[in-house]
Amino acid sequence: MSTNQMTALSNLSLRGLLALSVAIGAGACVTEGDELATETQTLANAATVIPMSGTGQDREVMSSFDALVVSVHDTYGNPLVGASVQFTAPANGASATFRFDGIAETDDEGRAEVRPYANSISGIYLVKAYVDGADPVPFVLRNQAAAPAIMLPVIGTNQARPLGELFPHALTVAVYDSYGNAVENAPVVFEAPTTGATTDMTNPSTITNEDGHASVVATAGRIAGTYTVNARVKGAPSIPFVLKNTTIEPFPDLATNNERAASTGTLTSAP
Repeated sequence: MSTNQMTALSNLSLRGLLALSVAIGAGACVTEGDELATETQTLANAATVIPMSGTGQDREVMSSFDALVVSVHDTYGNPLVGASVQFTAPANGASATFRFDGIAETDDEGRAEVRPYANSISGIYLVKAYVDGADPVPFVLRNQAAAPAIMLPVIGTNQARPLGELFPHALTVAVYDSYGNAVENAPVVFEAPTTGATTDMTNPSTITNEDGHASVVATAGRIAGTYTVNARVKGAPSIPFVLKNTTIEPFPDLATNNERAASTGTLTSAP
């Protein structure tokens, strides 16, 4: 091989190595750039969900709440447009339903909302908003009982007590709405006769507790006899309680008996 041929081959080899080195370097730059772009996009897609309004509401059963609103943003605080938000409520007990199965999409400001509709069971529960890549956001809601529709006796009727003594059981009723929920804070009035045999009651006007119960303590009046105390609440039939005031048979008056017996020659001695 001539000197010129050797020189040409050497130059060709150098150019090839240089080209290979440039190609490898360029590939490395492209790979690093792709990884950086992917990482940046991943951070941008990471969602943050913020509750805006709607928690802490109370509504009567079978009625609508105000909207539950969330705001969805990426890591950099930019609103995520068109993100799917799933709102869920308990499957049993007090709960709510939603249109479109509780699925809403965020608008141009990254906001999404649903309007819950309370079911027929009273109680407190959580509605949660879910977005992929973010922790769920809870909303506290409460379904309240409807107006009183049913009143039932619990205990207290058919009692008898001597004059002036407490009846052993308080007169107690339970108040429910038309769906069977206990009604709290319903005004209940216990009405006794104003003349003749009657009872003295502590706080005859009262309200139901969280179990829907209302009660009054009764004391037998000063006149013997049987009578009725009526419990009343607006929206439901009244409940009667039958009570009886009884007299106490007095012990024999020994002095009087002995005076009478002396005339007959027979004395009564104390037992």
